[in-house]
Amino acid sequence: MRRKGKGQDPLDLALGKVVGGLKKEGEIRPGQLQMLKEVAGAIEENANIIIKAGTGTGKSFGYLIPALLSGKKVVVATATKNLQEQLVRNDLPAIVEALGLSVTYAILKGRSNYLCLKSLGERANAHYKGATLSDRLFEDQPGSVPVQDVYQKIYDWSLSTKSGDLAELDVEMTPEVAGTISVTSEECIGMRICPKGASCFAEKARRKATEADLVVINLHLLGLNIASNNKILPDFDVLVIDEAHELEDILTKTLGFSLTSRRLRKSIGELSNAFREIDASESYFFDAGYVSLPNKEDGDTIINTLTRLTDGFDYYLKRVLGRRLLPKTSDPEELELLNQIDLVKTNLYSGIQMLTDFISKSQAEFSVNTEDANTGMEIANAGETGGGEGSKPLYDQTRRALQVLGKLFKDISNVIDRGENLVVYVDGENYPQLEAMPLSLAEFLDGNLFDKGSTVMTSATIDQTISERLGLENTDIRFIEVESPFDYRANSLLYIPKHLPDPRAVGSEEKRYSEIVNLLTASFGKALVLFTSLAAMRAAFAFCQDKVSTKTIMQGQRPKSFLIEQFSAELDTSLFATMGFWQGIDVPGSSLSLVIIDKIPFSRPNDPLLVARRELAGEKAFMTIDLPRAANLLAQGVGRLIRTSTDRGLVAILDPRLTKAGYKDYLINSLPPMPITTDGSQALLYLRNLNGHNIND
Repeated sequence: MRRKGKGQDPLDLALGKVVGGLKKEGEIRPGQLQMLKEVAGAIEENANIIIKAGTGTGKSFGYLIPALLSGKKVVVATATKNLQEQLVRNDLPAIVEALGLSVTYAILKGRSNYLCLKSLGERANAHYKGATLSDRLFEDQPGSVPVQDVYQKIYDWSLSTKSGDLAELDVEMTPEVAGTISVTSEECIGMRICPKGASCFAEKARRKATEADLVVINLHLLGLNIASNNKILPDFDVLVIDEAHELEDILTKTLGFSLTSRRLRKSIGELSNAFREIDASESYFFDAGYVSLPNKEDGDTIINTLTRLTDGFDYYLKRVLGRRLLPKTSDPEELELLNQIDLVKTNLYSGIQMLTDFISKSQAEFSVNTEDANTGMEIANAGETGGGEGSKPLYDQTRRALQVLGKLFKDISNVIDRGENLVVYVDGENYPQLEAMPLSLAEFLDGNLFDKGSTVMTSATIDQTISERLGLENTDIRFIEVESPFDYRANSLLYIPKHLPDPRAVGSEEKRYSEIVNLLTASFGKALVLFTSLAAMRAAFAFCQDKVSTKTIMQGQRPKSFLIEQFSAELDTSLFATMGFWQGIDVPGSSLSLVIIDKIPFSRPNDPLLVARRELAGEKAFMTIDLPRAANLLAQGVGRLIRTSTDRGLVAILDPRLTKAGYKDYLINSLPPMPITTDGSQALLYLRNLNGHNIND
């Protein structure tokens, strides 16, 4: 991609055309051009790079332009669906039009993001025959007009949508509603069998992605692709990972799994539906010459046993709440929990065996190996192409049950076996759940991520240590830093009050809360106040609420989107929030001129997964695990302040460890280059002057 010779560099020309073609006047930023050339070089050389690109760099153009010009198959993975939509609706069309390219691009999401025509049809067919489709669709709703309105809109939309992407729906859906019109990859019986397989929206999206030059996905789908041994995504030459600071956490969750009483009950429901479906086909079997169905009493016994075990599951989970279940444990409470899980596994196996035996006897084209933990998924995906009514019953519920039960059986088997790379622990006070997460991502990523061509990882807050945690040597990947175009030195101030007590000290909270009151008073609101825990947020909000004259609102009072909209619109309002607001919040302008962070966001010391990773890292644990995580999150929080070149403001981090701890320079260097003060009077004066639009007085 790097070309020598006279005249302007082709990449300079390309960026100029794209920026010049924007509806809103744009400018070429030096960091953006630097990033563009680094990405182009990496793609040409099949190299792996990490690019730390400061806020305002314009990362999307920096990687999309060289990706589209490369002539290679490219996958772009983002952290959120919102960013996926932005790239496909705004950035990619702008580049393609400005450069006159003939390349194609597509968006691909997980299966549950698309309307399932089969599920929609099942709702319609569940009730009175002879009524209209829309009448039958809502007949079983519990008299709630709003819910019926939601389903009516879904039905009307289903008649015209070309993509089936649920994001198109102009209606707010609960997870329960969405679950009735979509399926997860575990629940889908497969295109070859499904009677709606030929018109499946999820499969159409996959075909379009296969044909496109560039595909935009999210990191969750990237994790699912890795877990499936690359069966979801088409083959690609270049992988770009945007917002790569979230890669580790998202892949860890995607490659792990949870066991909850809710999941067990849902699986029991699928098994019950399968037995009912089989029982309803009795007349077909007598007509076809079969005389045996699964023994109903045996099926009822399995259902009743699983239900009893599930009813007691939360009790056993709560007894070991917060604990990590080590291999060869001798703790009696942990052993009792594992015994309950093993009993669930035994009965699941019996249920799976009954269903697979039935399918294999009723339809000769199926061959079954019930010794395989994946049997349920394999048998549900076998068979003929779907798309029409067949002479034999399709047993959709049975196949779906086999998929769901097969995945659950496999996960339970992994919990019982607990291999070296699986960390198993119990978390969640109100809704306890058994979590199983990979100790190291390296074994999953080896052969799946960094050796398929070129991989480009970029973020405003990513650090070089991520490569080691992903199993890479420094020689396998280059680290490049691109400065932000924003003038932090002139437009911001970082305040670290060294007079405050260590936040770990008993009784230190009131002094921090008093500092928040002083800052909010000087700034006349306009503050995003970030906390590392819900308890700290609520206590601080209660302390400050009646002590400042400006309005204060708090996370949890209303939906997140509503709070952000209110905060943006009301210039004297301060928003108190926790981790969900540390990143991804974009409030440019005068509505936000103060960011307060209560303390350095170190992970809790007893987090079972991090405890295991610290043990693995040994003496390097603090420097390779805890400090990088804290630095990344701290930088994300600080990054909420300056969002445009005209923004101004102050960041206050109420943690004096940043002035004296041995790691202070590491954390400070992870932040934008802001002037620093430890003088409270100087910070308050800065805010008062800023509010009066004269910060030089």
